[in-house]
Order: sequence, then C-alpha cells, then structure tokens
Amino acid sequence: MNRSIQILESPSQLTHATKDEFYQSVQSKAKTAAGWIVVDLGNVDFIDSQGLGVLFAAHKVAALCHKELVLLAPQPGSIPLM
Repeated sequence: MNRSIQILESPSQLTHATKDEFYQSVQSKAKTAAGWIVVDLGNVDFIDSQGLGVLFAAHKVAALCHKELVLLAPQPGSIPLM
C-alpha cells in the first residue's frame, strides 16, 4: 500500500490565540488522500493547555478520517510545568 505523508508546520506558540487556525489546517489535511499527517513541532517554544487540547482534537479528526497523526521534533521545555 502506498501511503503519502503531508507535513504541517505548527506555529511557534500553540495557544488559545493560534488553536483555531491550526485546527482548520489539520482538518484540511485530513480530508486529502494522505495516510499520515506529520505535525512539525520543531519551532514550537510554548504550548498552553488549549494548545495541548487542539493536538488531541487533531488526533481525533485524523483518526476519524482514517489518517495517522505524527508529532515530529517536540521541543523540551515547550510545555511549562506549574
């Protein structure tokens, strides 16, 4: 089986302010023929609780579309410990 890969770059801060646009991008990618959606977290320097929530929602929408969501290069320290 030939499965393609689509790469989606995350904003540098995955927060309440950026979650809606990011989620729309995931939905758009999930509707295509790609087998994998790779979210590049290499440039992310901060993720808040809503950013984590949108990653879970992205996984769910990908699964519903029979796609796999893969997180690439998560950065240590991008999620603050409080």
